[in-house]
Amino acid sequence: MNRKQQKEQTREHLLATAYKEFARNGFLATKTLDVAQSAGVSHGALFVHFPTREELLATVVDKLGLQMGEKLQQLSKENASPKEVLFVHLSVIKEFEPLYTRLVMEGPLLPPSVRNRILFIQAGIAHHLEKALSKKKPSSPIHLLLNSWLGLIHYYLSNKDLFAPKKSVIDSHGKELLEHFIKVHQL
Repeated sequence: MNRKQQKEQTREHLLATAYKEFARNGFLATKTLDVAQSAGVSHGALFVHFPTREELLATVVDKLGLQMGEKLQQLSKENASPKEVLFVHLSVIKEFEPLYTRLVMEGPLLPPSVRNRILFIQAGIAHHLEKALSKKKPSSPIHLLLNSWLGLIHYYLSNKDLFAPKKSVIDSHGKELLEHFIKVHQL
């Protein structure tokens, strides 16, 4: 393995470690030193790859956004119904639930550059939902439908201890939430 490949491998290892640490302990509580120690590298080595903590946070959120976007794109078929799009959204959230939940809970407290990336993730579902609704005449504006959907899902995720302690919120309540949302909004 050459030096460039080694450097890329270390960077990916640091990202994977940061992902796990942020999912387990939160974005606010996890220090760069925690990530470096967990990855088995020096604190200085982490800063070679990510010069600031904010850059590390942003890169982890970017990677999550890309992964979620790719999954949505793969699973969302052409001419999908709103219910199918929202079902796919739930399945993607489930795959990344621990880290996504941390974003929901801590997002407003993160630096603006990271918060903008969270909005980008939400724009992905908005795009697919808008596409699915283009053939229907929804009873509410699309932005209100999207915000209602996200508010419902985010409320359950941020109150996991009440709704699904030690379990996946999406496994425990996803189907019920989807059915309720579709019925209430007559989608």
